[in-house]
Amino acid sequence: VQDIAALLQNPASLDANEILDMLNEVSDKRISTKLLKSSQLGLRVNQLRKHAAAPVAALARTCVRRWKEGVRQEALRKSAPRVRIDVAYGGATELVRRRARRMFRQALSVGALTASAPRSRCDDLDLDMADDP
Repeated sequence: VQDIAALLQNPASLDANEILDMLNEVSDKRISTKLLKSSQLGLRVNQLRKHAAAPVAALARTCVRRWKEGVRQEALRKSAPRVRIDVAYGGATELVRRRARRMFRQALSVGALTASAPRSRCDDLDLDMADDP
């Protein structure tokens, strides 16, 4: 990218086809705001929007439009607030956790279901929650 920006510093010395090749090379790339500023590629391509060759001007406009949208998206990502979810943890939560653990232990102790142990064994699980310690 830096090489192309350097070559585009003096576009009058380049053929329109050479400029098109360079623009095609960078047009599909996602270029960060930092790189656009440091290489001055955005400025150079923006100047090409008024190029005498219509295809060069059109592709330069497309590049600038894409990069502007990319810069906007990058700014939105950076400015988006981070969502923090506070989870309340108390006696009721602990009670539900203990019940769930007990149910899992009981379910796992039933063992693998086989032809001799039909699914009806799941009915044998003690799921009464009223007698929790």
